[in-house]
Amino acid sequence: MKKLCFFMLIFIAGNLYAQSTTERVGDVLQIVLPVTAYATTLYLDDDTGQMQFYKSFGTTLATTYLFKYTVREKR
Repeated sequence: MKKLCFFMLIFIAGNLYAQSTTERVGDVLQIVLPVTAYATTLYLDDDTGQMQFYKSFGTTLATTYLFKYTVREKR
């Protein structure tokens, strides 16, 4: 858990130099929200919640990369 927190802090610190406040907030929240959700399932020892997290995280990751490589439009 300490390694995960350390990685999250490094990622957040690296993204503090984004171009705008909106980008900065979005970059931070894209990591903080899933980590908080997963940490909550660990804290509550919720096996069902952990499995739901794995499924939703995997689905989101797969869908994101599928669209990223098929659409190829600059945002």
